[in-house]
Amino acid sequence: MPGATAADLAYTSGDFLEAVQGYRRELATDPDRPNSLVGLGLALAARGPHPAARALLHCPELVRAVHRSLRAVPRPPTVEQLAAWIGQLVPG
Repeated sequence: MPGATAADLAYTSGDFLEAVQGYRRELATDPDRPNSLVGLGLALAARGPHPAARALLHCPELVRAVHRSLRAVPRPPTVEQLAAWIGQLVPG
């Protein structure tokens, strides 16, 4: 499939741990990539309930916007850390 990443292929083959790690790598390079944000949410959710998955699947645009604003601070949180924090407020 054109545009599919290694993380996407891991997810579709059921290797959710590898998919999570792949999406983390993608987001470390490009934290604004919508496919990686949602992919990480899907892969985390496939491994069990996770607050970051809830935020990434229900409001990825909020996670991305808040993360953008925090990138200027020293030692900003990762996208996943921020999503986990936001996800505590997202109903399951």
